[in-house]
Amino acid sequence: MKLNWDMLRERSGQEINDYLFYDNGDLVGFLGIYQFHSKEVEISGMVHPQHRRKGIFGKLVRAAVQGCVLRGVSKLIFICPHGSSSGKAFLESLGAQYSFSEYWMQLDESAGRAGIAKNVQEIKLRLAEPNDLSTIATLNAVGFDMTQADALKFTEESLGSPATLTYVAEVRTEDGNMRSVGKIDVRLENSKAFIFGFVVAAEERGRGYGRTILNDTIVAVKEKDETASIALEVAVKNERALSLYESSGFRVSRITDYYDLIID
Repeated sequence: MKLNWDMLRERSGQEINDYLFYDNGDLVGFLGIYQFHSKEVEISGMVHPQHRRKGIFGKLVRAAVQGCVLRGVSKLIFICPHGSSSGKAFLESLGAQYSFSEYWMQLDESAGRAGIAKNVQEIKLRLAEPNDLSTIATLNAVGFDMTQADALKFTEESLGSPATLTYVAEVRTEDGNMRSVGKIDVRLENSKAFIFGFVVAAEERGRGYGRTILNDTIVAVKEKDETASIALEVAVKNERALSLYESSGFRVSRITDYYDLIID
């Protein structure tokens, strides 16, 4: 199950995102809401095997839908393990439609990584600073099809998380100044690193910057924790990104499916 443990640990308490179902004092069902856009949320959850087929998850979903309506959310994106036939059947019974799938990829330490092209302009990867907020938010908005307001909120939360490292990638211009060409986020906890929020500015693509940024990020993670495992996610249909990750030593370890449900 994909449960986004980092987000669960950092709940603000300002809104209801977690729904629990108890039976005689025992927790037997859970549903979590994860919001990145103002009008849509992702949902993941589970029911104890001994308590399935009792309508528990359906009750949790109905409660979550009511909460989302009050928040003005119109789209629910359910996270479902690729091999879960029961999960798929339940979501289809709700009227949810399959949308896309993502690969979870793990860095294979024994795999070689493709070299960086020699003609790629030298890139400097540095940790983000508070005055980078606007630049990073703009990159997130364009890279992930977010409104500027949603991107700003997402960026503020990432920069404010103690476990998240946000890096800005820059190149030196002819006049000697530094120009931002991309950014990347890493959540590093307990010797586990997860790469996300990887964006190369639209006008800077096709120059080999992505491979350099990814390689430098791997190096930066290992400098902070040489024992850390490194993982990331990529949409199955994003062949360009998938090719980059595979040539950089990442290997697919599991698949997650996503289903959309539009609510009134």
